[in-house]
Amino acid sequence: MSEQLVSKESASKDLLLCAVHLAESIRSADARTDAAEAIVPMLLTRGDVDLAAALADSVADQLVRDRLLTETAVRCISAGDDEYAIQLAGEGTDSSLRSHAFERIACAKIKKGKIEDGLSLMSRTEFPDEVIIAAYVEKTLTGVSDDALLADLFLPYSRCLALQQSASCAFRDGKAAEAVAFLERAVVSAQDIDVAEERVRALTDIAHNLVDVGRRDLAISALDAALKSSESVETYHRPQLLSGVAIGFFKAGSTELADQVLDQVTDKTAIVTALLGFVGEHRVKAENEDAAA
Repeated sequence: MSEQLVSKESASKDLLLCAVHLAESIRSADARTDAAEAIVPMLLTRGDVDLAAALADSVADQLVRDRLLTETAVRCISAGDDEYAIQLAGEGTDSSLRSHAFERIACAKIKKGKIEDGLSLMSRTEFPDEVIIAAYVEKTLTGVSDDALLADLFLPYSRCLALQQSASCAFRDGKAAEAVAFLERAVVSAQDIDVAEERVRALTDIAHNLVDVGRRDLAISALDAALKSSESVETYHRPQLLSGVAIGFFKAGSTELADQVLDQVTDKTAIVTALLGFVGEHRVKAENEDAAA
């Protein structure tokens, strides 16, 4: 490098700056990259974004460089320096990572309540669904259900995620009925997913959420739909999908249905996955009973 990031004098007064100073002297590109990956997060924790950005920019591995610059940009949003964050995100060399950087910045802005500012960055992302989901959930937290945002989502699976996350927020805030309503809408959205594998996964995930909000009856209904959809899956993923459905039935309190589904599985790995899932649910139930005692 043409200039030292940290002088010898500064390094002598601060251990972290000493680490930066030593990292600058490493000749091996790979070793220097490893050092930067360890040091940059520490600098960000301390709030030294300028030095973090400079050290990240010195990394020879472009993918690691872009990733570290992204982390620095997100930290800038937290610190309120939006302009610098956008500048750093734009310095990425890989188009996908640059898009991801803007996506994370947009979501960070939205979570700080700057919804419109975050949405304005969608044009700089390759796939804006995550940004739209964040905006929808944030608006839900303020009591506004903006269905126009849901309509802008590209994938039906994304609509499920937006509704599930909104349900989680509502339940956390003590709004159980509202949470159930979001999840019922998520079930409807899941039925619109064209790819059977994704549809099964979505319905199974939603079923778990329904159990968490106290609606085992609706969870079992969603799992029935997932089981029916699994009949259209002809890939090697089907055993694992059935394993997930079995765990869902077990969590919903129907060991009989769980056993019936597991009887359809011949793949030993999938069977082990299901059994471990049963054990995990047993442990959670026991812990909850102990906490209530």
